[in-house]
Amino acid sequence: IGISNAKFMLGYTELTVFCKVILPQKDAATGKQKEIFFGADNVKLSKGGGLIGDANLVLLGDVPIAFNGGNLLLTLKGGLDMQTGKVQKLTYAKLECGGIKEIGLSADVTFPQSMLVAMDNNYKTDNGRRVKGSFSTIVTDWNDILAEFSIPEPFAIKGLENFAITIDKAVFDFSDVKNSADVVFPPGYENLIPGNEQLWRGVYINKLQIILPKEFKKRGKVERVSFEANQMLIDNMGLTGNFAANNILRSGSASGWEFSVNKFFIDVKANHLTAAGFDGYIALPLTKTQKDDSLKSTAFGYKAIISPGGQYLMRVSTLSNLKFDVWQASAHIDADSYLELLVNNGQFRPKAVLTGGLDINVVKQNSEETKSDSSKSITNIKGIVFQQLVLQTEAPYIQVKYFGYKGDAKLSNFPISIYDIGLSINSRQIMLGIGVKINLMAGKISAKTHFDIVGEMIAENETTHYAYKKIELNDIIIDSANFGSFKINGKVHFNRNHPTMGSGFEGDLILTIKLGNEIKVSAKAAFGSKPLSTGETTAFRYWYVDALASGFTIPCGTFSITGIGGGASYHMLRSATMVVDSIF
Repeated sequence: IGISNAKFMLGYTELTVFCKVILPQKDAATGKQKEIFFGADNVKLSKGGGLIGDANLVLLGDVPIAFNGGNLLLTLKGGLDMQTGKVQKLTYAKLECGGIKEIGLSADVTFPQSMLVAMDNNYKTDNGRRVKGSFSTIVTDWNDILAEFSIPEPFAIKGLENFAITIDKAVFDFSDVKNSADVVFPPGYENLIPGNEQLWRGVYINKLQIILPKEFKKRGKVERVSFEANQMLIDNMGLTGNFAANNILRSGSASGWEFSVNKFFIDVKANHLTAAGFDGYIALPLTKTQKDDSLKSTAFGYKAIISPGGQYLMRVSTLSNLKFDVWQASAHIDADSYLELLVNNGQFRPKAVLTGGLDINVVKQNSEETKSDSSKSITNIKGIVFQQLVLQTEAPYIQVKYFGYKGDAKLSNFPISIYDIGLSINSRQIMLGIGVKINLMAGKISAKTHFDIVGEMIAENETTHYAYKKIELNDIIIDSANFGSFKINGKVHFNRNHPTMGSGFEGDLILTIKLGNEIKVSAKAAFGSKPLSTGETTAFRYWYVDALASGFTIPCGTFSITGIGGGASYHMLRSATMVVDSIF
């Protein structure tokens, strides 16, 4: 303590008093213990040698003090403005006859940008500021500072700038006597002396809110997804925290693909990111959106790792089978399939590259048919294989490298073989086109056709998916029906649940008959199948060909044949008697 000026008054003396306090922290410039200075004018000393009134000596200017190896900076706010001479009671030393009784601290706690990054209220990084909090408290022992403070604006951990953090309260614990009642150290935390946990020094945050980036978007909501976490420590080892939450996003939109986040975690130890990631389910746009927001039974399971810098590395753990509703199919996904989850302009941009197989079972002519209308299968194809089926949220939305076939197939209960499979996209429709050969009668009649399983793009409630629309069956071309004395060629169309004909084909044919010269006859025909009886699954197959030709003359002695009619059938009987007009 020093006195620079004394003014003797009647009954007392006015003093200008200074004092020096030596702190245990060292000055970075000199390597010596930090010294801070206080001063006050008009300190009154009685004739008896006692102080009159309070003698509060204010800190002379702001004093920065590094704590915990530079992991935080404590700036004591000076009460004397050196330029204006204005005095405020900020940081001060209360002086009594025996010396300093207590020190009032008004301080800022500032964190290095290598640890925490400042953000504005829109959760954008602000490199022009540092993360800072303030507190005021009174201490009687420099080694017994325990004070609560707040950080009013969001901040982020360095390397994880996409994940904003807000807090209501933090504790500046530089007490060798006690810890905050809120403090809970992680199990196995290394920076503790067993049995002397009160000696721990640092900043402790009990509760914090972690705000996820914009790409973690909940359907139909504008506000950012967040969760509450606990226990962040900042000490001489750096920042340590284990932050985790479950079921934080049940139904999100990744540029139209529905996804969920079932678990999210960030583990930081001594300023190093040791683990960070999230997992959940993501639905492909070929799968129908779930009304109950449950993706577990129909979507990809995924696990994502967050790398320093906020990039996501994803691994897929899919179900053994997925529903591709757009093609009325069950899909098996091979292990070499993968899913990417990139971020562009604050949105997830997923991309799936799939290899596997499809089992198609189309039971509806179109999406408007009811279940009672669709009791039978229109086409059933097992064993379609595909390679590198690419699905993404930007054009081209769907493409495929290869389609093949190695299984059994039927079209309206007739055995078929596949000679062509292709994928095409037209505006908002996606079509899986399949060319087939049909065995209508073993060894006798075969045909070929092409059909498209058509899906349409549906955008609703911030999701986009393809839904089954209809099956389009082209005319069936009969290219080989040889019965020795006659041949059949032509084309027919598809019947679906016809009350008399059941399901099958009927159409126009050309009948070529060998009676010396070849005679070509236009004909009608039908091929189909019906159940043997109600509830039966075994198909009753039938066909008929009925033809009539005219416009030619065949001399036969006393008469000539100018027209000819005929027919053939299988499992069918004529239901009417033909009437022929008299020619005499």
